[in-house]
Amino acid sequence: MKVISFYDSDNQAHWLEEIQRSDWRAGAFLHNLLSKGTFFDAVGQHSKVLLLTEGDELISFCTYAEKDDIQPTELTPWVGFVYTFPAHRGHRYAGLLFDEVRRLAGEEQVKEVYLSTNHIGLYEKYGFTYKTQMNDMDGEPSRVYVRKIGCERKILETKRLILRAWDEADAEECYRYAKDPRVGPAAGWPVHTSAENTRQVIRDILAVPETYAIVWKETGLPVGSIGLHFHSDLAKKDDEAELGYWLGVPWWGRGIVPEAAGEVLRHAFEDLNLQRVWCGYFDGNEKSRRVQEKLGFRYQWTTEDVPVPQMGETRRGIANLLTRAEWLEERETKKQKNAIAYRMIEPAEMEKLWELQRAYKAEIGENEPGKEDCVRLAAAMDKGQILFFGAWDGAVLAGCCSVTVGFSTFDYAPGGVFEDFYIRPAYRHRGIAPALVRFAYSESGVSSMTVGCADCDVEMYRALGFSVRLGNLLAFE
Repeated sequence: MKVISFYDSDNQAHWLEEIQRSDWRAGAFLHNLLSKGTFFDAVGQHSKVLLLTEGDELISFCTYAEKDDIQPTELTPWVGFVYTFPAHRGHRYAGLLFDEVRRLAGEEQVKEVYLSTNHIGLYEKYGFTYKTQMNDMDGEPSRVYVRKIGCERKILETKRLILRAWDEADAEECYRYAKDPRVGPAAGWPVHTSAENTRQVIRDILAVPETYAIVWKETGLPVGSIGLHFHSDLAKKDDEAELGYWLGVPWWGRGIVPEAAGEVLRHAFEDLNLQRVWCGYFDGNEKSRRVQEKLGFRYQWTTEDVPVPQMGETRRGIANLLTRAEWLEERETKKQKNAIAYRMIEPAEMEKLWELQRAYKAEIGENEPGKEDCVRLAAAMDKGQILFFGAWDGAVLAGCCSVTVGFSTFDYAPGGVFEDFYIRPAYRHRGIAPALVRFAYSESGVSSMTVGCADCDVEMYRALGFSVRLGNLLAFE
């Protein structure tokens, strides 16, 4: 594949036909501008149409122009008319066009390029960050994004998150969470006093290499921060770093920090080739302790009277460590277990779940559920009242469990009741049971999970991670 400029091409008629194939109103508008010769009048005399091509096939296109649909404005230049043909979506081919935009902007010594869109969570993957909302030429509101040129930094991505560099434009959203006294002080930094205070923190502390805004894909807005810190109190050597993180209170209990940290650790050990990553917490910060345990960090030592300069005090600190060898070993173990796929069971898969339910009831000596029970269960699943998670061996449902989510005053956060736990006999003693429990805990988004069990089952559930005794209930953490 290669990127060419429409106006530098010897076969403009062919590429006009290709652009016309797009099933997009804006694509038709661009075709109209090009075919009538009014493109430069509309977007500026030095503008370009960039085409990503494979032979004679057009894969994707965009414009790099002086103006876009946000007018009048002093902001320039703009990336516009971004389109990838349906057969080629999902491969980030648009990124090749954006790389060419970055090259052109660099040659012109442009520091920022802008993009107008109402998509959220799409262009953040390519280094764009939300700047502001403006009105287009029709008076309709549009989100304006900016990408800085000349200071490009790596973007990491997970299923639900984008991890990208902090920008001063994030100040208002960051302050929204950093002003909460439950966030900063536990990590050793004071509550932010204003959006301007937050903006200064972004400039002085957060806008550094290997520190990332945790961005929720569905909104495109930051909800926390995570990063690797070098030559810190714990990480003193060149081949090691210290992991730090914080998350806005409304996002607690959703498994966001473990998800973000998992990707940052992969980046640390694979991309940066670090040998050790440290992580610490202050005594009493149980949420951070649990996160580090889930990530595989191992206890090293406890230090009394650790200075906390920003808070003007000393605290008791706990130091944990994860080595590259340990991380690789755990990854290999997960690969072996990944022959079994763990995912939520959808209502459309009720027949397979119901067959497993009957086997479960028969084994524990309960009556087989009837058709009406099946209908009620399917309705509850469809409404999200109960979540079922399965361990799949190809098309075979090897095991299942359920979590009914509610609000728990155990820790005043979303809590779940764990039930319907069953693994087919042929799949037992293969590590599937604990993996399924951990998966259900992570994916259900609860901060605590309880199970009611007979005395004879207590040790089994303890082995699966349910460690806190609550009367006749056990809590998983």
